[in-house]
Amino acid sequence: MSVASNFSAHQLIAGERSLPATFANVCEKPYGRIYYNTENPASHDSNHAVILNPGNDLDQALDDLILFYRLRSLVPRIYPSYQPGEKKHLFPILHRRGFQLERLDSRIYMRQNPCQITSRTSLQVKRVKTVNSKIGDIVRDEDGGDWNLIVMERQLQFDNFHLLVGYDQGEPVCLATLAFIKNLTRLDDVITDLGSRARGYGRALIKGMLDYHDLVAPGNQVYLWASNPTAIKIYREAGFVELENGLEPWEAWFKAYKRK
Repeated sequence: MSVASNFSAHQLIAGERSLPATFANVCEKPYGRIYYNTENPASHDSNHAVILNPGNDLDQALDDLILFYRLRSLVPRIYPSYQPGEKKHLFPILHRRGFQLERLDSRIYMRQNPCQITSRTSLQVKRVKTVNSKIGDIVRDEDGGDWNLIVMERQLQFDNFHLLVGYDQGEPVCLATLAFIKNLTRLDDVITDLGSRARGYGRALIKGMLDYHDLVAPGNQVYLWASNPTAIKIYREAGFVELENGLEPWEAWFKAYKRK
């Protein structure tokens, strides 16, 4: 399996930019795109702007998006658009305007090699189209809040979003999601129940998900974001390789209105 066979960096970036539209409202602006969801204020992914066309007056654009979020009692926040020279152009102005900048550790891993995972559990991986209380508890316990659960429930309204749950003896113990974007598939939300860890469920889940994926979208390239060394070890075992010259994520928020 080769990354070069059907991988498009442009398509990946376009997919990353547009994915929030599946769980947040969108307001198009001359300078870019604003995502917002007043019902999920704690979700950064649901409430951020992307500067696509900075133009000659970035200060005016920042005034506009700051006001937009303040009127909705949301934190003004900006995500990268992954355009060349973006950080060099944006960071000094964001710093001057009182934004806190944070570079994130996550990197993109692409599925490139055959999966070497051998499952030793009785885990059954199935697609589900609704979130029941037990599945919700797994997500909520992992995040310490409801923001990711709200995102997930909204995404389930779209056919290209699949929630896969791992069951052991009929009980849900782990889950993950697949978002299909043309020739790409984004693997995300890999979560094991807090009381069911260190039992091999994570490895079995990834193997089951890849088997499922190859049945429903065999031509797609699978990718994911990862920073946790333990998780990365499993992903490498499953055939994922860090993307060379991959995207470098960051976020900036207006310090005067940062929520905890």
